Amino acid sequence: MLVSNLIHKAYIQGYQDNTIKPLNYVTRAEAVVMLYRLLPEPAKTEALYCIAEDVQPDAWYYTELAILQQNGLIQGYADGTLRPNQNLTRAEFITMLIRFNNLNSPNSNLGNNYSSNIPTSNFYDIANHWAETYIKQAAMHGWIKGYPDNSFAPNQPINRAEAVSILNNMLNRQADITKLAIYQNWPDNPENAWFYADLLE
Repeated sequence: MLVSNLIHKAYIQGYQDNTIKPLNYVTRAEAVVMLYRLLPEPAKTEALYCIAEDVQPDAWYYTELAILQQNGLIQGYADGTLRPNQNLTRAEFITMLIRFNNLNSPNSNLGNNYSSNIPTSNFYDIANHWAETYIKQAAMHGWIKGYPDNSFAPNQPINRAEAVSILNNMLNRQADITKLAIYQNWPDNPENAWFYADLLE
């Protein structure tokens, strides 16, 4: 894994109106910025150029997108675009995380060659999906659990709360409930929400 779970970096921020918007969908650019914040510092210093027809040098996410594109984390489309403002699906997010864990990590147990012996997950809706192998890998490592009806909904856009929950699982981060009150919270992150602790973590 690129990022040690001993290095406790914040990877998500609130908005200027003091909200966190947990149910907003995550765009491709936003997901890239989250992962960029988890990179070790040496990986952030390279001066790289983003190769995409729809990304301008003055975009707020330009540097992050350029570095992660050059490292193979995010790939473009056949028309030469990266579509940074397009909502990211759950399958696409998982794929990014698998690639992120393989990036410059020869000791990763995820590897680049996926075994056909990956345990079959309980998700009934991923069979023959283009990201089936990635989703099974994530389930095997305990990053994802899916929904109560045993679906994963791979083509559904992922929201900020879901993305944070999966990232925390990937990083093996668990919030200390007894200490959450000392951290800044947002009015749209109520204590009775399933994502309350994950967002504060």
